[in-house]
Amino acid sequence: MKRLCLSNLLLERNQEAFLKEDSLQLIDPKLFKKIKKIIIQKVNKYKIEISDISLENLATHIAIACGRIQEGFVIEELSDLLVDDYPFEKIGANEITKEVEDFTGLTFPDTEIDYIIVHLLGTKLLHKKELVEFSKFDEAGTIINCMIERLKSELNWDFSQDREFIQALTLHIRPAMNRLRYKMNIRNPLLNDIKKKYPAAFEGAIIASKCIENYLQMEVVEDEIAYIALHIGVALERMKLNKKKIKKVLIVCASGVGSAKLLSYRLQNLFSQELEIIDTINYYNLSSYDLSFVDLVISTIPIKEDLGLPVQVVNTFLEDKDINLIKRILSTTQNEIAKYLHPSRIFLQQDLQDKESVIRFLCSELYKQKLVPKDYVNLVLERESITPTSFGNLVAIPHPLVPVTKETFWTVCTLKNPIHWHEQQMVQFVCLLNIKEDTQTDLDGMYKKLISIIENQSVVQKIIKSKSVDELIDLFK
Repeated sequence: MKRLCLSNLLLERNQEAFLKEDSLQLIDPKLFKKIKKIIIQKVNKYKIEISDISLENLATHIAIACGRIQEGFVIEELSDLLVDDYPFEKIGANEITKEVEDFTGLTFPDTEIDYIIVHLLGTKLLHKKELVEFSKFDEAGTIINCMIERLKSELNWDFSQDREFIQALTLHIRPAMNRLRYKMNIRNPLLNDIKKKYPAAFEGAIIASKCIENYLQMEVVEDEIAYIALHIGVALERMKLNKKKIKKVLIVCASGVGSAKLLSYRLQNLFSQELEIIDTINYYNLSSYDLSFVDLVISTIPIKEDLGLPVQVVNTFLEDKDINLIKRILSTTQNEIAKYLHPSRIFLQQDLQDKESVIRFLCSELYKQKLVPKDYVNLVLERESITPTSFGNLVAIPHPLVPVTKETFWTVCTLKNPIHWHEQQMVQFVCLLNIKEDTQTDLDGMYKKLISIIENQSVVQKIIKSKSVDELIDLFK
């Protein structure tokens, strides 16, 4: 635990500060560089991939171990480690130790070598060019099956056929399980970015991490959850790409073949992934044209008739405003704010003193409106206990652990005074997010809209000061 404390201190307060001669020198800078060099040699010798973060962590732990051994503090025993189960890590640890001993003149007892094995187990050592065959029967396989089932049943995301996702997650889960088992500290430098930029994936990761918790009977820390979220985020992006339907576009142009071609090429250049131009016609041919295969008409002249299709009128030379209008039409996530906000679910300038009373107040209001089940408040509080939903900028977005409402909507509350939400974070604007059960729709657009609002400091300040519901809805729009 003392070593964990030292490594946390080093990695949190910027290693450079502790390597300098004049400061509290926790580790010898020469030794640290040498250890890194030794690890890199071994990694290259055995054709192993190791991430920069893992390399820093591993070198830090070994440097701290040297310092402790030198002062006579040796690890007496490591619980439950069966060294013979890990021949590859055993060889690596022995070779690294031998070189460190030669360099420092220290002697590493077996328990200290086991300690290095534990750190190698918690590091994703990945053989280059080696296709890892995954057994259906090992613990990683069991956990991943559980994750895939839970993500499908609770969020309607089906990753069962996504082989890339399963492979990436398997490679991640094995060392993650070891890190948790041996209580090794893990840092995820991207934690806050992941929570902010990929909220849907982060929620999925919280649900998926329950599989590890149930299996190991241990809590999974936020940093680990965020790593799982990255894998889910990649799989969601892939799923979106596969689902993306290219819109078939008919161009109506009144000014001759040359300009029609120019418009057609520019559109293809700008929107090659989103649209396919099926034809270019003159306006007078439009009435006799079969529009059954067309998704969108882009025209250089106004069209008065109702074609039963979206029509976008543009300048022949496609100006910026035309491009933005087409982008809006092509965007499948053109979610209207009005869809999520309703005056009956907006509560301004409430005099509530703490996080729990805000959550209880909002859930009871929704229960009165027959929009949520009676135990809804417990689902929201349970989700909050896993990792807090405060976002900085005086905003919190609490929500239930699993989607249970009939529709997706927001419940908004502003407070007379800021309250403590988590550690140093104060909150004065709360948006309770209620997600539709078994939702088939892509929620990314809704999240993006919400995040664009909560990251805008001046909008948040205006929302907090809003005196009327209409004023608040206008700010959201």
